[in-house]
Amino acid sequence: MPHLLSHEDYGGPEGINLLLDRATVMEERLATPRHFLPTNVVVGLLFSSQSTRTRNGFATSASRIGVWSREIGEFRGSNAQSGDPQTESVEDTALSLAPYYHGFVIRDPNPSVAQTFALHTKRPVINGGDVLHPTQTLIDMYAMRKHPYVRDQGSFDGVIITAIGSLNDSRSMKSLLDGLNMYDDVVVQTIAPDDLDYSQDEKTTRWPKVAFRKIEKGDLGNEHFVYVAGFPETPIYPKGSPILQAHILTHEDALRLHEEAMILCPLPIMDEIEYEVRHLPAAGYFDPQNMGSPAVRATIFDHYVLSEYGLSIAF
Repeated sequence: MPHLLSHEDYGGPEGINLLLDRATVMEERLATPRHFLPTNVVVGLLFSSQSTRTRNGFATSASRIGVWSREIGEFRGSNAQSGDPQTESVEDTALSLAPYYHGFVIRDPNPSVAQTFALHTKRPVINGGDVLHPTQTLIDMYAMRKHPYVRDQGSFDGVIITAIGSLNDSRSMKSLLDGLNMYDDVVVQTIAPDDLDYSQDEKTTRWPKVAFRKIEKGDLGNEHFVYVAGFPETPIYPKGSPILQAHILTHEDALRLHEEAMILCPLPIMDEIEYEVRHLPAAGYFDPQNMGSPAVRATIFDHYVLSEYGLSIAF
C-alpha cells in the first residue's frame, strides 16, 4: 500500500513529473464545473496541529472529485505518545479507524505519528505536514513548472532560486529542497542571517546535489524564483529590528527581478513581503491557490487512494 510520508515516496523525478502531469490534466477538468460520480471512498483528516489551507484544501479537493472526507477532531497525535493513560495510542487509533476509511491525511508536528500510523494500517496515509511537508512541495513545484524556463525544458534541472528569511525554520522551503535535490544543477542563493541560514552539514548531507551560495538583496536579478520564507519575531529579532526589516521583500526589490521571475511564499503572509508586491506580475504566491492547489491535492487523492481501489477518476 503506497503512502506519501516524505519526498522519498514520490518515486524520484519520474514520479514527481507523473504527478505534476496528472495535476495539469486535473486542473483543466476542475476549471469547468462537472459532476464526478461519488466514489463511496471516505478519507479521514486527522489534524492535531493548526492548519487552515492544508485542512480545507484537502477537504474541498476531495469533494470536487466525489470523495467523502471527515475531520476526526478527537485525534490527539503527539499527545498519544506522551504516556497519558487516558489517551489512545496512535497504533490503536490506526487499527480501530481503518475499517471506516479508505485513506488518511495526518498533520502532526511529530513525524513519528504519521509513520507509526502508516505502519499499523493497510490504508494509504498522506503526510499533511510534520517536520516535512511533501504535499506543499508538490504545490510549489506545480507553480514553478509554469515558469517558461521549467515549462520549456520539461525539467527543474538548472533552476536558480533565491530564498529569503529565516531559512532554518522554514519547513516548506526545506521540503521544496528535498524535491529539487532529485534534479541536476539546481542553485539556491540564500539571503539570511548566518544563525538562521542552513548549516553546512545540512547542505552537504541532506541536499548534496544542490549548489548553495550566499548573496545580498542587492544581488537580486539572476534567479528564476524568489522564495520568501518569512522571518518570525523572536527575542533576538523582535518586531521592528533592523535585521528583520532588512529581510522584507520590498516593492523596490521586486522591481529588480527578471521580467519572468516568480515570487513564491508559503501562506499566510505576515509582513515578510510589502503589500504592493502582490500587484506585480512576478507575484505568484496567490496563483497556486486558484486552481493549482486543488488540482495537486485532488491528484494526490486520485494517485495514492482511489487508484488502490481501482477507482481512479482521471487517468
